[in-house]
Parts: sequence; C-alpha cells; structure tokens
Amino acid sequence: DTAAAALRALHSSLGEPVFRCLMRWDHWLEMVVPTAHLVQDAFPGLVVDYRQACAGRARPPAGAAVVCFPRSPKPHEAPEQWVARHWTEGDEDAETALEERTCQRSFSLGDA
Repeated sequence: DTAAAALRALHSSLGEPVFRCLMRWDHWLEMVVPTAHLVQDAFPGLVVDYRQACAGRARPPAGAAVVCFPRSPKPHEAPEQWVARHWTEGDEDAETALEERTCQRSFSLGDA
C-alpha cells in the first residue's frame, strides 16, 4: 500500500532528535493531519484501547476486533492469557491466520 510505504519512509527520515521530543508517532500524525478520520471514531467499539477497555478482563469487549497498546504495557508485557494467545511476532503462520480473520471480519461487516 502506497500510503503505508509513505508513512514508513516519513517515520524513518525523522530520526532520533525528533522522537526525543515526540511522545508518540501517532500523536504527531494527529497534530499534522487535524482533519484525519480516526478509526476509533469511525467504528466505535471495533478498535479499543487495552488500558481503557481490556486490562484485567478475561477477554476483549464483545465486538472489538483490534486492541491498541499505545503506551504500556505492550502486548508482550500484558498479564492476560488471551493477549499471550493472540500476540505473535514474526510468525508467518500467525500472519496468514490474522489476514484470514481480518478478511472474514471485513465480509461480516459488509453483510451487516
């Protein structure tokens, strides 16, 4: 995807001095693109914040498809077993499974 490639290139070109001043990359994007549509606002309940909606729970809220870990803990630090079950890093089989679940979710959203 060209937009993702452009964002990766921009992120790479900014360098360490910029990131010492920025708290979060996504926060900087929100500042420079104030009219951007936020996924959380466009699809309430579909994208949730771990600390606000999931911490200490046996599972994410019903209807949630994406759990964001903006600060801490990060997924590998979260104590909940459901996070450990679903968190993978660099596992091609897991990436394929995630893509399949994403496609299935997209189709079910379209059917609603």
